[in-house]
Amino acid sequence: KYSLIYIMKIYIITHKYSTTLKKCLARYKELGYNPIIYNGLNITEDKIEKSHVCYLNYLKLLENDDCADDDIIISEDDVYLNEKIEIKNRDELNWLGWWRYNNNELLGSMVIYIPQKLIPHVRRQFKAKDPCHLDYFLRSYLDFIVRPETICKEISHKSLIVDKVRKHRHILR
Repeated sequence: KYSLIYIMKIYIITHKYSTTLKKCLARYKELGYNPIIYNGLNITEDKIEKSHVCYLNYLKLLENDDCADDDIIISEDDVYLNEKIEIKNRDELNWLGWWRYNNNELLGSMVIYIPQKLIPHVRRQFKAKDPCHLDYFLRSYLDFIVRPETICKEISHKSLIVDKVRKHRHILR
């Protein structure tokens, strides 16, 4: 068995005011990963609708030619991995980390795997749609393999999108 560290790039999307990046990055490194920090757009400075910022950050990252050469993981900066990343089907999109999954409704696009061969398709899908809430877009326009259990928890913080600390069962205190 070989390590996924050497066959994919891991991107952590963040912004300069992140209060969780340091803990998120430390956990990735503790598990042996060396993720790439990707500074995305900021709601207030870039004058973006709160519900569109994650979508636009994904699109901006996917438009970057550096991410098109390998399989990629896209992680939010408030992720605390419970375990090493294992992908059973590397030919499909995998939704690995989330904070709620019931009645086939996923919430929390915390850790997403995109195989290199599907990056052009995912990029086209993003470009073809108007910006919207990222979870809605991913559920509605892309087909994912969803793990039965999430691989992460959310590091507790005040969300810039909902302007409060979210209360749900996967918050790491």
